[in-house]
Amino acid sequence: MVINMLYKNTLKKIKKSFGRYISLFIIVMIGVGFFAGIQATTPDITDIADKYYKENNLFDFKIVSTLGLTDQDVNAIKKLKNVSTVIPSYSLDVLNKDKAIRVHAIEEGVNSFKLEDGRMPEKDDECIADSKTYKTGEKIKITSDTDKKLKNKEYTVTGTVKTALYLAEDYGNTTIGDGKLSSFAFINKDNFIIDAYTEIYLIEAGTVKTAAYSKEYDTEASKLKDELLKIKSDRENARYQEIYTKADSEIRKNETKLKDEKEKGEKKLADAKATLDENAGKLEKGKVELIANEAKLKRNTEKQNAEFASAKAKISTGWKDINNALNQNKLKKEELNTKISELNSAIGGMKVQLSQLPAESPEYIKLNATINQYSEMQKGLIKLKESITELTTQEAKLDKGIKTFNGEIAKAAKKIEEGKIRIS
Repeated sequence: MVINMLYKNTLKKIKKSFGRYISLFIIVMIGVGFFAGIQATTPDITDIADKYYKENNLFDFKIVSTLGLTDQDVNAIKKLKNVSTVIPSYSLDVLNKDKAIRVHAIEEGVNSFKLEDGRMPEKDDECIADSKTYKTGEKIKITSDTDKKLKNKEYTVTGTVKTALYLAEDYGNTTIGDGKLSSFAFINKDNFIIDAYTEIYLIEAGTVKTAAYSKEYDTEASKLKDELLKIKSDRENARYQEIYTKADSEIRKNETKLKDEKEKGEKKLADAKATLDENAGKLEKGKVELIANEAKLKRNTEKQNAEFASAKAKISTGWKDINNALNQNKLKKEELNTKISELNSAIGGMKVQLSQLPAESPEYIKLNATINQYSEMQKGLIKLKESITELTTQEAKLDKGIKTFNGEIAKAAKKIEEGKIRIS
């Protein structure tokens, strides 16, 4: 009876607000439809994602440390039971103008990528980059301070790629620039000059046969995670101790150096004091010597200047004699070589003619006399030339000597003046 009344009341309410009932019914049906669609497509989406991850060898775990990672860390991880692939690598956040990008080392066996355009880098100043941001042939100029962690600060994009490392529109955060990571690039591993690895990529042994996002995957991944947590503390302490030992050794080395330098400084100070005491006794003696040296310098200067004046007079007389000889021969100094050559040619020609004449003939005697006259003239001109050369050399030596002497006198006078200043 109660149920019948409930049905009747329900039917009455539906009839009174039939439009509202239909609207609610449709909304519920759409919700159920969406839910059923999502439930049906979720396995397909996860299957596609899993296939993509495996094709690109996407890592299962990424190990990072603020103190950096070493080969000892790599070896310790390789010994774990549930790890199949261990690849140490490098990455660095830099600024390309005002945009923050992450530069990765190209690795084989993990985090593969699809080349959309161009080719792989062949040189250290080449890279492959995000196909959403860059085009082949563009330049990436690093404007931030890399603290000598990279060989180059400019790279040519030889190809563009897509990678499983960056699937979402948001590439993540960074500690430089505006705090937002805008893009990425890959370069040859040799470009990095960092002492320690920045990250280690791991692939778990059992995840190869399980699907991503599945309970089986989580179970397999947790095995390696548990092993990593077990060695985490030991590896952190070992790395800390390594850095501490290195720093302590450097401190001790600098302390020893400081002690040695302090002892050397104290010895130098004592030596300097002894020298000052000794020099104080020499000061008065230096004043007397300085006055004597100044007088001696003046006498030597006057004597040498007199000798220079005498030498100049002799050279001047020599030039007068040479000019008189040139005037007698009606020659200029620059014509002397030409005249000697002309006489030499004339003598040679006359000797040829002389050889063709009878020895006792008047022509022979006359020509022979001319040859002798020309020869004497040539000898005189040659001697005159030699005199000019010698006099020129002597004059140059004299000028050089005067210049050198004046320079030394100036130095000596300067030293005397400096001595006066030090003594006063």
